[in-house]
Amino acid sequence: RWFEILITNLTENCNDARIIKPAYQAMTALLKIHNLEYPHINESDDKQMDEIEAVMKAQENHIRIFIKAISDMITDEPNRALLDEASAVFAEFMKVNAEVIRLSRLNTNIRSAELSMGRKRKTVARCEEILTSMQEAVRSESGFLSKGLWGKFR
Repeated sequence: RWFEILITNLTENCNDARIIKPAYQAMTALLKIHNLEYPHINESDDKQMDEIEAVMKAQENHIRIFIKAISDMITDEPNRALLDEASAVFAEFMKVNAEVIRLSRLNTNIRSAELSMGRKRKTVARCEEILTSMQEAVRSESGFLSKGLWGKFR
């Protein structure tokens, strides 16, 4: 949010209207990175995580290009200070994003759940198979008892 405030202040304070487009493109790209963190955290497939990270990296590169373009257009010191602060906030955001990605990659909860569910499914299937066999054995034994031995005891 702080990046957005700084960039908005910069666009309002600067006399050069050309900075508006790259400024808002930078904010949009930052929001895209932020919005991709949640799907990354919930993703269990490494390939999908790689794809999300590639999009994040592309957005990061866009932001750097937009900040450079804005920097080339700014001539006054107060706006340069705003841009420097926005750049510092962006750098901090990317550090936090890198930590989110690192922790997301370490998170084994989803993989553990999938593994557990996979094993559980196999175990349940095996139990059902055994129970079915036992039921069939009991039924065939019942048939034997009702026709054979059981009939003698009636």
